[in-house]
Amino acid sequence: MPLLKVSRLVDSLLGSNQFVDTILREQRNARPPVTAPAPAVLPQLVTRAAADQPATVPSGGGRKIYVLGHGRADDHDLVALPRNGRNIRFYCTSGYSLDMARGTRMILDDLEGRTINTPRTGEIVPNMTFEALTSGQETMARKMLQRNADLLQWVGKDLPGDSVLCTDTQGQNCARGEHDCAGILGTYATSDIDIIACRGGESENVRTDWGNGRLTSHELISSGAYKRSVTYSDMMERDAKNGVPYSGEFARTYDSLSEQDQGFVMLDDTDAQSWFFGREIWKNSQEFQDPAALLGGIGWMREEYPEEYIKLLRNDTFLRFALTADKVLAMFRVEQETSPVYGEVFTDMVEREDDARNLHDVLSGIQDSDDEFNNWMVWNEVWQKTSQFADKDLLSEFLEENIFADTESRQFAHMMKDVALWDALDQPAHVRIMLRNMYVTGQSDQIASAYEPYRGHDEYQYLKNDVVLAAFLASQTVDHEAGG
Repeated sequence: MPLLKVSRLVDSLLGSNQFVDTILREQRNARPPVTAPAPAVLPQLVTRAAADQPATVPSGGGRKIYVLGHGRADDHDLVALPRNGRNIRFYCTSGYSLDMARGTRMILDDLEGRTINTPRTGEIVPNMTFEALTSGQETMARKMLQRNADLLQWVGKDLPGDSVLCTDTQGQNCARGEHDCAGILGTYATSDIDIIACRGGESENVRTDWGNGRLTSHELISSGAYKRSVTYSDMMERDAKNGVPYSGEFARTYDSLSEQDQGFVMLDDTDAQSWFFGREIWKNSQEFQDPAALLGGIGWMREEYPEEYIKLLRNDTFLRFALTADKVLAMFRVEQETSPVYGEVFTDMVEREDDARNLHDVLSGIQDSDDEFNNWMVWNEVWQKTSQFADKDLLSEFLEENIFADTESRQFAHMMKDVALWDALDQPAHVRIMLRNMYVTGQSDQIASAYEPYRGHDEYQYLKNDVVLAAFLASQTVDHEAGG
């Protein structure tokens, strides 16, 4: 029977309720990840986030506090704002999401003494829960803010990632606006606070506040920043069509901008952000021609910028130029040579194929033309569905129904080379696979002698249930019983 593709080979098990899509990641730490040549170069490519350990939260002491992060409002939990002369400003209108690029620019304007317009706020507002920006968003915001970045309180760094405005909205003091809680209003009890975060609720149809007092749609599209954004998008599209996505007109224009303007462009447009990260990998992989460096760059993205990594794999330009069939196959070969286990960079990228249709098409095409890659795809699927081969019952069921039941299966040679799979199986299974591989590769004359050391041992008696081996050994007058 010809080698089946993943969707067919594991079909009998994928429909089973026993399968749980539990993909454990601990194995990544078992071996060093594949890295690009000269790994010290990559951290210098981007203005990095602050230290990994959160800084000590300052007490405020009367100075203004800027809080930057993602926000979500809770209309069912209301907060009384301070009434002691403190100025609490929100850069976003209640019920709206904030355009982060323009919100960050408002911080710069305020720090540099320029007037900004913020929404009017009553004495009672919905409570808010805060989350950290993504790694990529923080990187771009820091590019914009430059030395001013350290003046902010970054959610997830300087503040806990699950901070709220008020932790005791029904408490006697907080209900009067005299906050002594563990929320942001209580933490900075003597300071003015500017809050730069979205204020939408659970609804999926949240409108966007474009900053500076909620620009109207006409004001937005008439602004210079919006017109430049459209121009940049057109440039990126033309460069991709002309085959120079990372070295064309937009690349030259981007390089001519100041750090602040570069940060704004990237924070303002997710496609431009994917272009930025794709270009960094392009520059450090000999324009995608070095498969080890290309794989290392993708691994760098996965570890350092996980949210942007997913977006990059969905980006049409990156898919078209970096993830062509020949480059994907070359990266597969590199990872198999350096780290022949599942759960590494290439495995993770393949798992994202459902998120990126073009990547799915590329992988399917390689499967049709390369047996080694097709084998790996089969067993990668099994690895996922058996909790990294840890579910022995499910793994055994799969082997019996899909491998050993096929009298002409050509999977045995691969199984003998698959480190992760081989380590998950016991010695009797090793012997069975070895003997079956001899049978299908024309080495039948060696089976009897290869089996001889195991004949008569109880743990190998189950081999007589293997229809191929039992029949063959019987034809060779080899008895399974001791002394036969």
